[in-house]
Amino acid sequence: MALRAIVLLAVQWRMPCSGNVLVEITRQRWLGTDRSARIGPIVLKLAGAMAVLASVVPYGAISARATGADMCSGSFDPYSVSPIVLNACGVALFPLQESSTLADGSTEFDYLVEGAKMTYVVPPQGLDFSSASAAELAEYGIPPAPSDPSALSDWQDMIAHLHLVTPPPSLAATSITNVTNPSNVWSGYEAYSSSSTAYNLVEGQYNEPQALSTPCAGNAATTWAGLGGDGSQDLAQDGTAINAPGLGQHQAWSEVLPDQPYSIAQPLSGHPGWRFYAEVNHISGGFHMYLYDSESGDGTAFTVHSNNYSGKTADFIVERPIVNHAPVPLTNYAYINYIQTYVNNISSSSGVGAYPHSPITMEVSDTLATVTGLSNSGQTFTDDYKNCS
Repeated sequence: MALRAIVLLAVQWRMPCSGNVLVEITRQRWLGTDRSARIGPIVLKLAGAMAVLASVVPYGAISARATGADMCSGSFDPYSVSPIVLNACGVALFPLQESSTLADGSTEFDYLVEGAKMTYVVPPQGLDFSSASAAELAEYGIPPAPSDPSALSDWQDMIAHLHLVTPPPSLAATSITNVTNPSNVWSGYEAYSSSSTAYNLVEGQYNEPQALSTPCAGNAATTWAGLGGDGSQDLAQDGTAINAPGLGQHQAWSEVLPDQPYSIAQPLSGHPGWRFYAEVNHISGGFHMYLYDSESGDGTAFTVHSNNYSGKTADFIVERPIVNHAPVPLTNYAYINYIQTYVNNISSSSGVGAYPHSPITMEVSDTLATVTGLSNSGQTFTDDYKNCS
């Protein structure tokens, strides 16, 4: 492919005030091809002085965009901007370590993220999940068909629309984290036990919340299901986020503490009002995680390899996450319906209410969020927003 080099030299900018300007130069589609690549973003540190740039880019249509620090403090999809922009916003990239084709035609993708191995297995194109064997579903990390008739109906609807997304060339670790101490940042329900191995599977199904106007600046909220975290530094969780820095609006994420100190962006998103599935299953040597958006049919399944596990609690939570070492104000989501709260088994008799459980209220000086009582045989509750701080 013929290329033309464009060299940008000795560009002098004089500004009345200091600040960071991110200039992203992007090669667009060229000669009718479908190739696009983000290249050569340059961070200019301007303090009323001179900046000199030098960059060589492939020939193509060039677009420039100046982006201030507001981008870094707001919600954005880390897989839609360039690596240098991510670096300026404190989002780390962990590239694919290895991909291999397995005997059945599926592809395995391996990453090393914050010291923890993450493995995705994507099936060959055209596989019909509804006719796949239990062994095939297990290989791809898809939850097996439940025996409970009411749960089976939901599973059949999910499996009929499911397509697993291909993981990105690099996984992004955001600048946000969720904490292992629920005091003043969690709202929801948890099943609890004195045994560290009492709970090994949790699946939450909830209506993805909306992000409404909120009086507090810098607000965010995450909705998730997980194992551990209350009374333990070990916590495995996954879910979605609204208004969270380094994550797109309603983007899915996962986190295994203490191995991964920041949330890992996943390549799919929920849609407000539609059911979203978040599952964590403890296995020998780690966790299977499964995320599914019922509006698009997008799903992702992966294994996080870890020896850190606490099964003392099974959690269904709305949280105000940690950014720059402090909890942010809570986004106004009005309410979130947790439709199913499965613990240890995908069954109508295995809701969080079937085990010793407790509601969690998010409180600071005022109540930020609280929950209703459990209904539907202990499976269902609503989490209500009250205040942002």
